[in-house]
Amino acid sequence: MKLAEYLEKNRISYARASRELGVGHGSVVRRWSLSKGEKWAVMPSHKNMQKIAEWSQGEVAIMDWFA
Repeated sequence: MKLAEYLEKNRISYARASRELGVGHGSVVRRWSLSKGEKWAVMPSHKNMQKIAEWSQGEVAIMDWFA
């Protein structure tokens, strides 16, 4: 599942996700949530992909970033 789908499904804001993941600002999570090729889209580091996978209880898996 993509991060954007997970956030929407669970009604989690970018700000809340950033706090729970320990990243600087909600805009970081927003940029991670954008589709590949969209302006400002950024792929998280492998360390942050692992954090996201654990935080989402595996619903957003590391391999989902490459699909």
